[in-house]
Amino acid sequence: MTRKRGPNKPKGKSDLAFTTREFARECRISVAMLYKLWRDGKGPPYKQVGDMRIIERETGLAWLRGGS
Repeated sequence: MTRKRGPNKPKGKSDLAFTTREFARECRISVAMLYKLWRDGKGPPYKQVGDMRIIERETGLAWLRGGS
């Protein structure tokens, strides 16, 4: 049995976290602006995984709502 995916859900993408590019797209900002927010101490919390920054979905959405 295969897991059913939504029409815009690429195979292999996680529902639990965003990449920087995915999060920037979701917020309608550029990746450069997201890095500027982090540099200024105003960006969403993230986890470093190798050379990637991963934004957990719940913390990213809380940041968007102004809760973090």
